[in-house]
Amino acid sequence: MTQTRSGTKTQGNQPTAGSTNKENVEPKSQTAPESSRSTKAQGRKRPSTACDKTTEAKKQKTKRTSPEETEEGTVPVSKHDDTKRTARDNNRNSNNAPTSKEDHGEMATDKKPRLTTPDLEFDYDRSQLRDPRPTPGRYRRPRRESIEMTETEKREIREKFTIPEPEKPKGRLNAFQKDKLFGQAALLNPMHTFHDLHVCHQKGRNGSPTYDSAGFQLDYHKVADWMRPKPYNKSAMVNGMQRSLDKKAKEEEEMYKIFFVDGKAPHIGPSDIPHQISDYVKDQVSKDIGVPFHQIAPAELRTWEQRGFQKVRREDWWREPNEEERKRMSKMQQGRVLRKDL
Repeated sequence: MTQTRSGTKTQGNQPTAGSTNKENVEPKSQTAPESSRSTKAQGRKRPSTACDKTTEAKKQKTKRTSPEETEEGTVPVSKHDDTKRTARDNNRNSNNAPTSKEDHGEMATDKKPRLTTPDLEFDYDRSQLRDPRPTPGRYRRPRRESIEMTETEKREIREKFTIPEPEKPKGRLNAFQKDKLFGQAALLNPMHTFHDLHVCHQKGRNGSPTYDSAGFQLDYHKVADWMRPKPYNKSAMVNGMQRSLDKKAKEEEEMYKIFFVDGKAPHIGPSDIPHQISDYVKDQVSKDIGVPFHQIAPAELRTWEQRGFQKVRREDWWREPNEEERKRMSKMQQGRVLRKDL
């Protein structure tokens, strides 16, 4: 046993700390550092969470591998998998392919267009009218309404066009809600009988002109007064109707004296309505002097006489109206009291 300078005792041939004999140095263990590193790594390892599991599942799901090539070699692909892959590839190619104008046109035809008022316009067969001259005061073509259509015609229009409908509130509706829903339906549906009146009222007094189904311009002030709620009184309504009939009969008698030679109305057939004679008298005078149909009164017939127009013989002038004339005159009568005077 010897003693080194540092005072540490050694035995035998054991080298000292300062010895450079490499053969006597024991090799360092390689496993110890690895185990220590793994221990440290395990100490730093973050515990797995549900988010990590979800991310790992997504990675496994999105990872694409050829179904024909696996770790075990090539395996046959089922017909179902091959069909799904082909459909997926075709869909991807079709989405990435540019769309032509023809394709856009085909896609647009799948959706029905919305119904508008020009879609309901028509023209009379003037070869069937007794007086084919243009109608004074008419600025638009006549338009068909739902009350003039058959169920088949309504169904064809609904199959060809889209007609929006207002959303009905839930529960039982009161009178105010029903009236509001009725007005919304009239605004959205050009076939509605009161569509033009609600459009005119919505535009306001300074809005653009609105035309009725006969093609005449509406008067906003008359429409607003008509839509204003009024108290219901049965006796007042009956008395008002009677006064209106008496006034109409007096005006007709005065017009007949001016228009016909003998001052009497012609005899009518059993299928004719008495006031139709005065309607056709107004129509002829309207075209002679250029005044709208709804403004013709005894005063306009006196103007007609002063301009030199000759009176007519009732036997030669009157004939029973045909179907086209009845259709036109019915349009001329609808809502005439709400038209604007020109």
